Parts: sequence; C-alpha cells; structure tokens
Amino acid sequence: MHAIVVARTLVKVEMFRFGRTYQLLITKHQPSEVQDGRRPALLTEEIFRGSDGFLSLELYGKDKNQAGTIIPDFYARAGEKLLIPEQFHAAAQAITLVSSCIACVHSHYLGPFVPSPEP
Repeated sequence: MHAIVVARTLVKVEMFRFGRTYQLLITKHQPSEVQDGRRPALLTEEIFRGSDGFLSLELYGKDKNQAGTIIPDFYARAGEKLLIPEQFHAAAQAITLVSSCIACVHSHYLGPFVPSPEP
C-alpha cells in the first residue's frame, strides 16, 4: 500500500490479530532537521508496543455489537497492565474493530482526529 502524506508528523497505528491474541504498535514518524542541504533523515519514535494482548470477546462472532468500543488488554512481562496513551484510544478501538473483520473485502480507513465539541 502506498500513500502520499503532506504533514510534518505522521502517527502510524498497526495491529495484528491471531485468534484472540493481538499485537499493537503505535509509532511517530517525522523528518529530522535539514543539514548541509541534504535530504533529512526520517526519525521514528515508538509510542506504544503491546505484545500478546488478549480480548476475551469474539468481536467477529457473538460479541459483534461491542466491536469498535473496546481495546485488548496488554501486559508487561512482570504482569503490570500497559496503558495505551489516552489520545490513541479511539484509534486503538477503530483498529481493533478493523482487525476483527473476518474475510473482509471492503476497505477500512482512519481519518484525521477531530476533537468533540465542548458543551
């Protein structure tokens, strides 16, 4: 897949699901400063990495009505829960929904973040 992005910073959200086990990677990409007129290097920062996350629900089956509203739980090796940064919860919920779409033949897209209006 290819895309043209016109932005100073790009955040990439990737998820892999195998059964009820999930892998989640959130990274930030931005160019470095230009030096000596050379093309800037691409700097990558890992924001969150969750391995072997678990979701006890079957979002592709009997629990379909909850798809898009929940996120798998991820734990460190020592057993403490890893917290996904709050600003990425909506993206994590959306990509969990997308990764639970079995035998899907349609496209899924995430759009730009639009903050909800304050009351």
